Amino acid sequence: MNEKHKLERRVFNEALRARMRMVAARRGVPDAEMKWIGRLRHHDLVEFVQKHRLVWAWVLCGEGPPMTVRWSPQVIQGGRQ
Repeated sequence: MNEKHKLERRVFNEALRARMRMVAARRGVPDAEMKWIGRLRHHDLVEFVQKHRLVWAWVLCGEGPPMTVRWSPQVIQGGRQ
């Protein structure tokens, strides 16, 4: 692996960690539950994203809204009264 590729990988990982720390801070996730972020295991990342209903495009690239929009059956069935 050349130096340029290592640098790009390091930048990507730090940006991903920063986004996960931001979500954890906003939602009050204890530091003990965020120990996985230092090693970035896929399984831990998937669990965190699913638990907090995050959008993968935002998690991986920082694009779009960070969280999924919750839909309401009332909206689909004619709107709220």
